[in-house]
Amino acid sequence: GPDKLAAFQPLYTCLDTVARLMAPVAPFYAEQLYRDLRPEALSVHVSAFPVSDPGAIDSTLERRMALAQRLSSLVLSVRKKEKIRVRQPLSRILVPVLNATQREDVQAAEALVLAEVNAKSLEMVDDSSGVFVKRAKANFKVLGPKAGPQMKDVAAAISQLSPEAIAELEQTGTYALALGAGVFDLSTEDVDVQTDDIPGMAVASERGTTLAVDLTLSPALLQEGLAREAVNRIQGLRKDSGLDITDRIVVWLSGSGEAVSAVTAHEAYVQAEVLADHVTYAAPETGTFVLETDLEGHPVTFGIRKA
Repeated sequence: GPDKLAAFQPLYTCLDTVARLMAPVAPFYAEQLYRDLRPEALSVHVSAFPVSDPGAIDSTLERRMALAQRLSSLVLSVRKKEKIRVRQPLSRILVPVLNATQREDVQAAEALVLAEVNAKSLEMVDDSSGVFVKRAKANFKVLGPKAGPQMKDVAAAISQLSPEAIAELEQTGTYALALGAGVFDLSTEDVDVQTDDIPGMAVASERGTTLAVDLTLSPALLQEGLAREAVNRIQGLRKDSGLDITDRIVVWLSGSGEAVSAVTAHEAYVQAEVLADHVTYAAPETGTFVLETDLEGHPVTFGIRKA
């Protein structure tokens, strides 16, 4: 029955809960969704409204997922800024870790982040490694009302904060700033922490999370990027040719030497992705579905037919 199903299928549970939550504001659609999930039910409008279960909240998992989202978002923003397309693999991401908990969180999120942003490795670096040089400056908008006439002294002291002091502020959320007139308690939002650029890398920060993306693209990485572009074009051609999603195909490829050698080097990957039994490196035969295109400026012609 549905209750047994719910225990094993998170999606079922989510849809069932959403149907009940939305019933008061979208009655007809909620009814349709609920009856699709529970054909034997009378109506969503006579079902019990969901009650939250605080015991089901996994705060560690939520923290790690939030970190995975932040890391992924930062890498994707670097890609956009540096104009590196998502299908081009990156070699590595450097992430500074301040303590054991952060290390465990990053390790837990690592596989998810690498898959999401198409990168080969994630390296955790100790804050004491000196790779990331951080500088602090006053957030005048927030500090102004709090510091008042002390503003000038507070801003000057913030700009002189040592890396250790910045680390303490980031870790604990507060820092006692010693001024001539006494102690001023700083909180995270009072300070903008900026990280110096690293040669050959792009540094990005958001809400206390910092990372660096290695921008070096080796010939092997560029080849893999072209192979991924080839998969994208063949998948598009499959769709336009009206082939069924499970149909096996045969592929022809001719054109630029760089594109051909990229597909040759990653032939097993390309074949697995597009369900190809064979790739022939020649002009397409007659009677095939043909696409003339380019892979990052390398002109190529693809041909496919059902195997």
